[in-house]
Amino acid sequence: MPGESFFLILLGQFSGSDTYKQSLVFRYIKLTKHRVRYKFRNHDMKNHGV
Repeated sequence: MPGESFFLILLGQFSGSDTYKQSLVFRYIKLTKHRVRYKFRNHDMKNHGV
């Protein structure tokens, strides 16, 4: 799934350092949540505590 790779790349590039870019990542998550909710929910809970 191309979207998943894009998501993981964003997490890797923006993790921790730049809060503005990080907020863009979370906005992206919110916008796409209805599309990828079940795929990413388990992943996030296990790896990121979201």
